[in-house]
Amino acid sequence: MLLSSEQIRTSNRIVGYSDREIRLADATVHTSSLLTHDTRHALSLRSVADLDQWDARSLVPLSISILLFTSPEPLLWPKPQFKATLAGLGIGLEVLTVGAAARTFNLLLSDSRPVGLMILLP
Repeated sequence: MLLSSEQIRTSNRIVGYSDREIRLADATVHTSSLLTHDTRHALSLRSVADLDQWDARSLVPLSISILLFTSPEPLLWPKPQFKATLAGLGIGLEVLTVGAAARTFNLLLSDSRPVGLMILLP
């Protein structure tokens, strides 16, 4: 699916997506990643179970207030403890399909909101 929003002035604006990739304004992401308005971090996560070992405190320096979480179909849901950990850090969690996460990410970026997008890709 193609998305277009030229009003968003960031290299991490999502311009398209599929279950295998996220297409950004200047790159294509094929691996599990964490995106913010100006950063891209490759993640070694392959499944939602890997979140149990991942240190959510690494999100704090990114100054995000909401994390959009997505995976290809079927949508994977993090354990409630992950959401509780994020809440303790002052970060909200929304689990969305890839398409909904891409559109929401762009919308929040256009509003200059401190948002992160975590996508798990095989």
